[in-house]
Parts: sequence; structure tokens; C-alpha cells
Amino acid sequence: MKKVSTILLVLMLALSLSACGGTEMEDQGLDVETKQIATMDPEYGDEDIPWQYKTILDTMEESDVQFFFAEVDDMNNPQEMYVYQTNAAEFNGAIEKFDAAKVSKDLTKELEERFSYKFEDVYVDKQVGSTYYNGYNSFCDFIKNGAKETLYDYYHDNQLNLSSENWQVTKLAVVKNGYNKRQNFWSYYFLAICEGDVTTDAKSADSLSIFPEAGASTHMSVKVVSFGTTIDKEVTIEDIFFE
Repeated sequence: MKKVSTILLVLMLALSLSACGGTEMEDQGLDVETKQIATMDPEYGDEDIPWQYKTILDTMEESDVQFFFAEVDDMNNPQEMYVYQTNAAEFNGAIEKFDAAKVSKDLTKELEERFSYKFEDVYVDKQVGSTYYNGYNSFCDFIKNGAKETLYDYYHDNQLNLSSENWQVTKLAVVKNGYNKRQNFWSYYFLAICEGDVTTDAKSADSLSIFPEAGASTHMSVKVVSFGTTIDKEVTIEDIFFE
């Protein structure tokens, strides 16, 4: 009986670990000096998308470094935003209750989920006037060449069925969004360049020309903007940029 109980315990532990999902970012151990590499105006762009986040992601893509952070010169009255390259240790030290391992696991788990929806299911349980679909908020957008489509509408309108696997974060940045003195928490934006394998199981259209033809697979690179707070320690994707 004791042996059976032990086997059951091991199986339950294995299942709980697999349920957590996500892939931890691989630290290449680069000897990187923390230094400023860019300065930008922190103004917001069209349609309330902070253009500087895409600019930071483009800056990250051009660098050989894995880790970055950005901050404004004055949180209360920002005039400029400074972008820095850094190493894993200093990246982790710049944020509270998060680290590169947790953020990358959360992001890759969510990417695999969001690229595995079936168009027949994405409107299930949608309430009238609600901004929620299947437990996710509808503010996650697909963005390509300046065009923006809500993820859920894109699945539904193009009758997309996708599946995906092998997601990983290759580069990661954190931007301090603000500190709530009343409730004592920090909010952050996490910017990531990610890669994964996506298969188009079915589609009737693909208005932004994002995915391969039905039955085909591709290795895809995306730029992700996500949000998290030290209250719930959860990371939620808000924007996914495609080239």
C-alpha cells in the first residue's frame, strides 16, 4: 500500500508540474555591461498603443544582448525614456516578485494557449457587453504593419484553427509602469521577443497574412507586450506584433 501511495504521489506531482506549463528562458551567461543604449520620447502613439514599446522591441532585436530594462526620467512627469542593456542578475534585481524565469514561463505558456484556439470556441461564454472571452480579456491584439485586430475577432472572422508548441523567449525587457502607494504595488510592462512553431489546422481567410496555409506549419517570431503587477504576480499579454 505504501508503494502504491508513493507511485500515486509521484504521478500527481508530475501532472501538477506539467499543468504549470511554460518554458524557462535560457540564460546564455553573457558578460554584459549595464549601460544606456537608447533615449526616446515617452509619448503615446495612435490608438493608445505606446509606440515606444515597439521601438524598444526593435532596439532589442538589433542587439546581441538578451536582457534590457527601460525607465522614464520622472515617473510623475516623464519627459524622456532611457533604454539599457543589462545581464540576467541585474535584470532580476530591477524588479520585485518577478524574475526572468517566471516571466518567460508565463509568456510561453500563454503564447501556446493563444495560438491554439479554435474559432468555434472563442465566443463561447461571452456575455453581452462583456470584454471577456473564455476567461481572457479581449484587449490582446494582433498587430502587423500598423493594422490592429483583436485576437478573438481575428480567429472568428477568419475561421482560424491553430495549434502551436516549442515557444521560447529569446530576449526580455522590463519597463516600470508605476507604483501604487495606496495599495503598495508595482506594475510593469514586460517586452519579449519570442519564437515558436505554429500550425494552421484550418482557415477561411487570413486578412493580415500572419499564418501559413491550412495544413502547413511555420517557425514564427513575434514581439510581445505584456503587463504584470506585484499584487497577483501574473503576466498577461496585451499586444503581439508580427513582422
